[in-house]
Amino acid sequence: MTRSRSESRQNTLESFLSPNKVYAHLRKRDYSAHRAAFSAHIAASSSTPAPVVALGG
Repeated sequence: MTRSRSESRQNTLESFLSPNKVYAHLRKRDYSAHRAAFSAHIAASSSTPAPVVALGG
C-alpha cells in the first residue's frame, strides 16, 4: 500500500509532536514566584555593602 505525500507528512508531524505531548509537563514551569522571592532577597541584602579593609598595609 502506497501512502500519499500528505499522509506521510502528517505521520511525520505526529511522530515529531508526540514527545512534546509526553514531556510537556516537564517543560511548563512558572518561576515568577521564585524570581520575585529571590529579587526581594537580593534587594534586602544589598542595601549596605561590606567595608573594604586593606591587608598588610
